Amino acid sequence: MRELKNFRSLLCIFCIAAFTSACTDELDQVQPNASLAGTTDQDAKGMGREVTPVAAGITTDAVRHALSRFQNVELAEKAGYVRSGDCVSSALGVMGIHWVKESLRSDPGLHPMHPDMLVYVGDGEGGMRLVAAEYFVWESDWKEAHGADAPYPTMFGQTFIRGTHGIPPHYELHVWLWADNPLGMFSNWNPSISCN
Repeated sequence: MRELKNFRSLLCIFCIAAFTSACTDELDQVQPNASLAGTTDQDAKGMGREVTPVAAGITTDAVRHALSRFQNVELAEKAGYVRSGDCVSSALGVMGIHWVKESLRSDPGLHPMHPDMLVYVGDGEGGMRLVAAEYFVWESDWKEAHGADAPYPTMFGQTFIRGTHGIPPHYELHVWLWADNPLGMFSNWNPSISCN
């Protein structure tokens, strides 16, 4: 029985890896057309749904494992992520420094293995430490793709937050995969980390 469970686990990992590899080329061909996001405010009206059937079975642990290679910022940059601005903070905590992959952020599709942004903070030794993944879609793009009355997107059973602060309306979800957050894994802000 134990061997069967191990085999199923390995099969799941293989399927996720194969799907991720197959999607990468397609995602990289999407042309950028959006500008940088800033901080956000909350709107609690969303009634989410699963983003895609394949996303429903992917866990935060699987995403953490798959994306851990981006602890090395140079690998993130080679994959197309570009630093955008300084460390974002508020009275509620820190959001961090965003590295954005425009080909993903300007695409209304969402997939756990392909975050639109990676969030870093300084590691205290002159380098960067990966703390979160962020999933992002412009509201107008989402509604064009899914209908004017489409509910807010969801991922990992969480409804995205609607942001409007200083930029066009959008939906976003932070996932603190590499940093404990007393406000919860999916909160926008993390008071346990610092911009210093």
